[in-house]
Amino acid sequence: MKRNMRTKAAPSRPDQEEEMGAAKMAQSKLQDNLKRLQGISLKMMEMKDTAKFFSSTAKEHAVEFKKQSSKF
Repeated sequence: MKRNMRTKAAPSRPDQEEEMGAAKMAQSKLQDNLKRLQGISLKMMEMKDTAKFFSSTAKEHAVEFKKQSSKF
């Protein structure tokens, strides 16, 4: 038994332009999101470095504090 298969006609010119406009808009949004994610990644790396520095400094101060406390 054969199915009645309709072939979809090629979109008319305004439809094609609308689809291309939507595709360009989607691509633009993807590029914007990529830039945002890259910015977030950079900030995260900076925060990680700052946290490591803070942790290291805190440990140094703790050692110095223990040295000072043991003198008394």
